[in-house]
Amino acid sequence: MAGLVVSGTQVSYIGQDCREIPEYLGRDCGHFAKRLDLSFNLLRCFVLHKLPKLKFLDAQKVTRKEREEALVRGAFMKVVKPKASTGEDSASAEGHHQYTPLPAASRDLTS
Repeated sequence: MAGLVVSGTQVSYIGQDCREIPEYLGRDCGHFAKRLDLSFNLLRCFVLHKLPKLKFLDAQKVTRKEREEALVRGAFMKVVKPKASTGEDSASAEGHHQYTPLPAASRDLTS
């Protein structure tokens, strides 16, 4: 017994071929379906860039197309973490306590 179960915001799939899920959501759920998170594919591309001779990744054979994409785009797929800093150091250095996207001249409403 295979099939797709959509419950609220959760999607469960019972069966072997999970590659059909995006097609099913687009075809049958239409405007309710959101774009699937592709961060897994970005991570896969980055790993293949760092380890170009890898033959299997996450129990799946690495395809020629994935290898080519990793050569071209893999270096740009890295997720960068912000540097950890203490709140007091950064706030005192800049003279304010909260982040704001406004220019420095617009931050003080009294001027």
